[in-house]
Amino acid sequence: MYESHEIISYIGEVLTPGAPKLIPDVPEKLAIMTKWQDSCSLIQSEIFTDLDAALHKRVGNCLIPISIPAFASVGSVVLTWKNVAIAIFMAPLLRNKIFCFLLPVFKIFGIKALNLIPILKEASTKALPALLHHLALLEEELEKGGGPWICGDRFTLADVSWIPILDRMELTTFWDSVDQSSFPRVWQYWNNIQARPCFKEANLFAKAEIRQKSQAVIREWKSKHAWFSENVFGVKK
Repeated sequence: MYESHEIISYIGEVLTPGAPKLIPDVPEKLAIMTKWQDSCSLIQSEIFTDLDAALHKRVGNCLIPISIPAFASVGSVVLTWKNVAIAIFMAPLLRNKIFCFLLPVFKIFGIKALNLIPILKEASTKALPALLHHLALLEEELEKGGGPWICGDRFTLADVSWIPILDRMELTTFWDSVDQSSFPRVWQYWNNIQARPCFKEANLFAKAEIRQKSQAVIREWKSKHAWFSENVFGVKK
């Protein structure tokens, strides 16, 4: 959703009377929250200008590259040709039309589509190193703040901003490539998020069978295609 971080800021400031505040009162904590909220933003203009710089600048810019396996798996085995046709028909209404037209390619070729579209292959192979860079920064932040949340003992918009990224990692199996011994606080942080009632309630709207099918297909591709496993997920065969 465009301008999502501005939207959650508005919700936190205006639309939650009587609820626990998601924005810190302490200036130092507010600065930390704002920093991570900015880092978790996805700025497409940065990606299309300089991919390497964009991925290093913001973890939010990693969302598109880490989502490529999910787009491929959903397009290949979940969506019907009717779904694909509807997506293409709706393309004129969308600002970003590229994924509508990629769906038939994924439907026909699956993950092999990356070999046909160099820019997708390049982006997908750069996802994990960039992601690990930002997770290392998050690990340091959690250690410095004492956890369990980014701003210490208070759940804030910084944590809300990280959730789509961490959840997308779950969908696309990137968590399999994150060593628990190297990122113990990040792993515990993700467990803490999943245990929150609001996260569980939000996931009731997700279609578990589609997520599971998508994950199964991605893991199958990882086992069948060494280049995919090694270059995208860093798993040596």
